[in-house]
Amino acid sequence: MVNSRHKADSGTKKKIKIGLSVLAFVFVIGLGLVSYLGIKVAGAVIANAPSKQQTEVIAQNILKHSQTAVIGVTSVNCWTTIQSHLNVSKWLISPISENIAAIVNACLVFAEVKDDEKQSGAVE
Repeated sequence: MVNSRHKADSGTKKKIKIGLSVLAFVFVIGLGLVSYLGIKVAGAVIANAPSKQQTEVIAQNILKHSQTAVIGVTSVNCWTTIQSHLNVSKWLISPISENIAAIVNACLVFAEVKDDEKQSGAVE
């Protein structure tokens, strides 16, 4: 025997099926648009990224015009500094430039370069 309640609600079932179909269609269209926009943004980011030659020129200019030269790597405070910077909250609280400067100062040894020695490449 068929329950009379299910027979009477055939119009409501049809409306629910149509509503779910429209919802699924909107979801698929929205997912497609989000994917399309993600691909476009990724393409724009990749297109605007500097090439390897440009980064080499930038690095050479920085080294050429800097007042300091890296003369070595120290491991005294480097490992503890890096371990302390593994905590995400530290990066959220203080600016990124301060965190990077702390790591660089802990891990690299710098020496002052005089203006006349910049061209010859000699370091004090």
